[in-house]
Amino acid sequence: MKGRILVINTGSTSTKIAYYDAGEKLFEQNLVHDADQIAKFNSVMDQDAWRRDTIIEFLVSRNIALSDIDVSMARGGLITPIRTGVYEVTQNMRDALIAAKEGAHACNLSALIADDIALMVNKERDAKGIAEKCRAFIADPPMADEMLPEVKVGGLPEFPRRTLFHALNSRAMVRRYARSVGKSNKEVTVIVSHLGGGSSVSLHRNGLVIDTNDALGGDG
Repeated sequence: MKGRILVINTGSTSTKIAYYDAGEKLFEQNLVHDADQIAKFNSVMDQDAWRRDTIIEFLVSRNIALSDIDVSMARGGLITPIRTGVYEVTQNMRDALIAAKEGAHACNLSALIADDIALMVNKERDAKGIAEKCRAFIADPPMADEMLPEVKVGGLPEFPRRTLFHALNSRAMVRRYARSVGKSNKEVTVIVSHLGGGSSVSLHRNGLVIDTNDALGGDG
């Protein structure tokens, strides 16, 4: 694996970042945000520039040049029900996250910050005559929808069950387990329980998440 990757995971009270070069993790850091600083913002969506600058300041302290970053990789936010996987950040995605129609959550900031940093990287690369562009992606957004039709049935036809769970961590745990038994995530059936500030339980089969709860809608 070639390239240098900056990973961004925004949470309610911290921003976790990591930096990889050719598949090797050079460092990871949990940037904790003081409650008094967070309280200065009217909403979590107003924190994007502040958190972005915090990340850049830390990278500078570690002598990481922005122009060295090839990929800006982000935690997925609340966009719309889609399949699990990796998606490039687009203007439509940015608009959906900023509008926060599916909910205003700190995870929405990751893609916005990753894309902002990619734009900054490309501005520096253009000034240096570097043709290759930095690109911004998200991985496994929480509204990943691969549920079987029958498990979407709720108490009323007007209110089907929907998916909104900790897809990023749950899928990572399935991949870790599969590697430990010498298989791929498409060869195992696993139930994952995520227990944190929120909780979700998901059923993974052949690489798909075929059942889970709505962790943000009062079901977790």
